[in-house]
Amino acid sequence: LGSGILVAILVARIADKMHELTGLPPKVGSFVVVFVVAALLLSFLFVAGSQVVAQFGQLFEEIPATTARFEKEAMRYEIGREAFAYIRANSTQMSPAVMFGNVRGIFSSAVGFFTALAFFLFTALYLSVDPKTYRKGFLRMVRPKQRRQRVDEILSALGDQLWHFLLGQMGTMTILAVMTTVGLWFLEIPSYLALGLIAGGLAFIPLLGPTLAFLPAILIASSQGAAAMLWVAG
Repeated sequence: LGSGILVAILVARIADKMHELTGLPPKVGSFVVVFVVAALLLSFLFVAGSQVVAQFGQLFEEIPATTARFEKEAMRYEIGREAFAYIRANSTQMSPAVMFGNVRGIFSSAVGFFTALAFFLFTALYLSVDPKTYRKGFLRMVRPKQRRQRVDEILSALGDQLWHFLLGQMGTMTILAVMTTVGLWFLEIPSYLALGLIAGGLAFIPLLGPTLAFLPAILIASSQGAAAMLWVAG
């Protein structure tokens, strides 16, 4: 629901901008925005959906063997031997099997993104068609009445901040997804499209997201050798 509210703010603000520029009623603008987004997503799935599914399937198959190769390669160096010795001595949660399970969970979340997005769009449309009604209803629950004006001001400030936050996050996610996909394709890294989508989706999580996206990319690159790993890290 929280994610749906965020998307609703985005849809409502875009509909308001359309109203200012074209005179289109905000309610109609909300339908137009959701329709355009849905059409773009369906077009993407139609053009590249099969390739995305195939690449995610390839990742599921490659990660266990790649993790083993990565460990074998790292054991050639003293720092690698010390690192794996520390891992084995201090935490079973960092074993290759557990690492694969965690990475697989990340992939599952990335694949499920499209399903969740359909729910978000529906929630966004429902909330953005007439946001003033829901806002007034919420303010009526505020007691005492003298506080309603202050709460209304806070809601306006929150709406502005979330609008700019979403614009920034969308820009970051798009740029990171495109650059990762293109960069990995140029380096001839397998499953470059799936890894790019993972990087873009996880970019929504500040700081931690890009770090999580780095793990599967570097593991897949390890199958191409140390030089590929350095290029991917770069």
